[in-house]
Amino acid sequence: MTAPQAQQIETRLLFRIVIETDFGNGRIRIIDGTPWGKLVNVAVSGGTVSGPAVSGRVLNMGGDWGVQHKVETETGTLHVTELDCKLMIETDDSDPALIEMTYGGVSFETTDKQSYFRTTPRFRTADPRYEALNRTVAVAHGFHRDKAGPIYDVYAIL
Repeated sequence: MTAPQAQQIETRLLFRIVIETDFGNGRIRIIDGTPWGKLVNVAVSGGTVSGPAVSGRVLNMGGDWGVQHKVETETGTLHVTELDCKLMIETDDSDPALIEMTYGGVSFETTDKQSYFRTTPRFRTADPRYEALNRTVAVAHGFHRDKAGPIYDVYAIL
């Protein structure tokens, strides 16, 4: 039996999420010097969600529990952060739904401060209007705004 041909992955935009953090307001905790790297815990304070599948706001709860370390490359030092985030979205429907969004992933920042993020969001909700998100496999890419939080475009894998 021969293996089937590899298929191209198709995606569909779910939404753009702009996450506000309390990086500059003291809701951050850092534990430096652990065997795993620097632990950076940042509170999520809000944000917006806008797109064809979900629109609403990010609630002032949740956070990102990152692990930072440095990797020396041929072109300089690469700052790597392993991401572990959990947040809550409230939709802008007349009867709002709540959607939990969690994601792991990684961000890379080069010595010239260019950075990018790659994550794998998962969703949980009890609202039947958004129930399909419970079964959605998603990927996201984005970038970090200095002391303000990341912006991601989130896509469903079809």
